[in-house]
Amino acid sequence: MIHGGDIYRNDVKIDYSVNINPLQLPDSIKKAYEKCFDTLGTYPDPYCEKLCKQIAKIEKVSNNKILCGNGASELFMAIYHGIKPQKIMLCSPSFYGYVHGANALDCEIQWHYLSENEEFKVNSRFIKEIEKSEDVDMIFLTNPNNPTGKIVDIDILDKIISVCQKKEIYLILDECFMEFVEGCNDYNDYIKKYNYSKLIRIKAFTKIFAIPGVRLGYGIFNSVEELENVRKNLPEWNVSGIAQSIGVVATEEDNYIKKTREYIKQEKEFLYENLNGDNIKVFYSDANFILLKSKIDLYDFLIKEKILIRKCDNFHGLEKEYYRIAVKSREENEILINCLKDGGII
Repeated sequence: MIHGGDIYRNDVKIDYSVNINPLQLPDSIKKAYEKCFDTLGTYPDPYCEKLCKQIAKIEKVSNNKILCGNGASELFMAIYHGIKPQKIMLCSPSFYGYVHGANALDCEIQWHYLSENEEFKVNSRFIKEIEKSEDVDMIFLTNPNNPTGKIVDIDILDKIISVCQKKEIYLILDECFMEFVEGCNDYNDYIKKYNYSKLIRIKAFTKIFAIPGVRLGYGIFNSVEELENVRKNLPEWNVSGIAQSIGVVATEEDNYIKKTREYIKQEKEFLYENLNGDNIKVFYSDANFILLKSKIDLYDFLIKEKILIRKCDNFHGLEKEYYRIAVKSREENEILINCLKDGGII
């Protein structure tokens, strides 16, 4: 399977392969879901006006700059079909969904290889590659990156945006894990200063609120014209009434997000301390998941214990010794650690 979460073909008790919030759902979201049963016989708002208004409020942009989708993945595909790039640039490794969209349009891909020696960070090499590129018309940049968990430093991102603007390259920033990052609010304030019409930011409720079954994402556009080009390539009523109702309530959950960041920080430190050793190399992550490199086949060992982790050998640029694990609850993390200790791996 290309993505994580394959609990349907594996006997799994603990799923470390999907990167969602380990905290319990807020009561407000549970209550919003329950109320939705009374509206199942009503068509959802095709323009998601109430939800867009709430998102625009927290993102501090105008309502007409927000476009909602059935998860971020739907928006990526609509961007491909709406803008029709001929050649894109992707970091290796990064999220497979960008390749999926490129394949749908038979779009050429130019790869920029991130280096393990540089901790898989996007740095000045990436800027130079953009500057040298002659026919790249779109770049997808994950911030923080998946599966490495690395954010793009502000000074580097500033130069990337400047080069893209100079060369009129579309820059799609995938920020689906940004809400887990310490300093997220400062980043949001920083990125708003750019009015570049070809800069599009994509976010999702899926990960931070642990609701992948609901499917809800949104795009922040600087250009209404670009937004409408993308909207034309979305189905009508693409966001369910349930998703819209839950999204409206979720936008009020600031304290839940703050608590999540504190919890993720604590549990990451616990995992770093216990996992790093002779058999496993741990890469520091800014997100809610951690990239590992192991001399031992962790996937086969753990699946026998009914623990599912993400094999990363199908990420472009990574080989079979790389794995990704989510940051989960202390109880689950202790089970993982004890299992690896009992197996003599750590």
